Amino acid sequence: PSSVIDLSQAVLTEHSSALTYLYRDCTNMYNYFKDRGLKCLVDARKMFCEVTGFDVQYTDESSFLIRIEHLQRNEVQEFKHGAMTTDYAFNSMLRRVRPRRAAVARQV
Repeated sequence: PSSVIDLSQAVLTEHSSALTYLYRDCTNMYNYFKDRGLKCLVDARKMFCEVTGFDVQYTDESSFLIRIEHLQRNEVQEFKHGAMTTDYAFNSMLRRVRPRRAAVARQV
């Protein structure tokens, strides 16, 4: 049977649960490939840290989730007060992709 990874659902980085959803997605991707026998995998927590650029200190799954919730609350408050300074790695990628998409659209 063939499998599909559905990445079509997304929320803005300012969404109150964005980091939780991102970690859930990292966990799901890790489990998907682990279940298919891929050996050389980056675990979900390391993947999350790489994508966000956050250096999340943790000792176990529970402390990692608590740290994410704390980061999430701080991020939402910073955004609401106009002081958002975090530049997620995926935001940087989005800024590079958007001009290319616009250029391709103009050519069509």
